[in-house]
Amino acid sequence: MEQAFPSVFWLEDILALFIILLAILLTIFNLPGNTLLLLGYLGYILVDEPRYLNMQTVLLMVLLYALGEIWDFSISYLGIKREHISWLAVTFIGGGTLVGTCIGTLFLPVLGSVIGGAAGAFLAAFIYQYWCTRDTQDAYSLAFKAARNQFIALIGKLVVTVLIACLFARQIFSCN
Repeated sequence: MEQAFPSVFWLEDILALFIILLAILLTIFNLPGNTLLLLGYLGYILVDEPRYLNMQTVLLMVLLYALGEIWDFSISYLGIKREHISWLAVTFIGGGTLVGTCIGTLFLPVLGSVIGGAAGAFLAAFIYQYWCTRDTQDAYSLAFKAARNQFIALIGKLVVTVLIACLFARQIFSCN
């Protein structure tokens, strides 16, 4: 028996691929790519629950999402907080990271955002510590730790994003 309407599963595949690529790019720019993947998958479930719902995939994606967020917060913010600085300083360093990410992205998309984020954290931490202590050695020490923590946090979150993207792709593409 012929279908009355041609299959539109290829549109779903293109949308899924777009969501995956956008999520990875958002994560590289220190934006909520994991959230986009999770909401994208839940959207597919809402559209066609019997076809896309797999509770093991949902639970694994939610677990990975939570681990990615905990990793990012723990490494970038709590990691630098261990240096006995105020929450205002942590916020200032986070702002420096965001500005550095944006500037790095303008000059060198993708890789520039990683380098820019670490450089922004470095510069913000250096400025803060030098302003408070007037000691360049202390300022360099805190700045290197902030840059290292930011880089490690971003790489870890990017790994989690790729894992969630693989789960998303496996579930969507295997059903079409």
